[in-house]
Amino acid sequence: MFRMSLSPRVLYAVVGAMALGALSATSIMLLRREAPPPLVPCMLPEGETRAATRELLEQSICLAPFTNCPKRVQHKPLKLVHITKTGGSLLETVAREVGITWGLHHERYEDSAVLGKKKRKTAWWHDEFRTKPRELRAQYDWFTVVRNPYSRAISEFHCVWGGYGANNLTDWSADQFNRNLQRRIHQRAHDKNLWSDHHYIEQHLYLTPDVRMWVLRFEHLSDDFALLMDQYNLTLRLNSTPVNANSHVFTKANLSIQTMGLIQDTYLFDFAMFNYSMDLDECTFKC
Repeated sequence: MFRMSLSPRVLYAVVGAMALGALSATSIMLLRREAPPPLVPCMLPEGETRAATRELLEQSICLAPFTNCPKRVQHKPLKLVHITKTGGSLLETVAREVGITWGLHHERYEDSAVLGKKKRKTAWWHDEFRTKPRELRAQYDWFTVVRNPYSRAISEFHCVWGGYGANNLTDWSADQFNRNLQRRIHQRAHDKNLWSDHHYIEQHLYLTPDVRMWVLRFEHLSDDFALLMDQYNLTLRLNSTPVNANSHVFTKANLSIQTMGLIQDTYLFDFAMFNYSMDLDECTFKC
């Protein structure tokens, strides 16, 4: 028999998620069974303001397969909000082949990353959407892709930009994997490395209450993308694997209880808002 210790922040979020039907009692039992280490503060407001903001964000989501989304009479040009390790590079490449500029190739998104007269050196195409000017957000329709937080964290770790690169991990132990993955998650948004300062960021932070966002899921990317393209009468389809797909030395089987708990704590709202289960056994795609 054990006693589960949850911080007030996590307990409050769990109760709210249960009310939404996103978490089951079984899922809660998977939460960390010891006091978690201090987390980097989430960038949403705290307390009642935070709860209200989350409610607004949930109302702004149009989650595939879009059955509960309001019909739109008129569409604006469609643009991509590229969250790391969700297949965005493939989408950018496929679109560019037919003259559509998304993400890395979207000049207006890049221009908004200019500081004074000097462009930022970081990966501006991964900027959180909510940091973009209101005029830019209002000019287009937007979509993004989200991913199960477990598999995304593992993929980030194997990425050459946000992690260590799979080729460099062949001699690593599971303990090294867990210790360094925990460190990377704790350092998210504070690591000013040239290319890595957008990796491991919570996915819900790419939403903004004033813009309805089409949300695809990485696990069903080809099908979800086809549904979205039909909404805009576009013939684009996905027939290949992600551009920056990397092989994995470590999988969900190597996650320690502590690392699993840290992922649950850090990405709690991602699990709830995008309907992902905290049950690790249910993470079956690239996990």
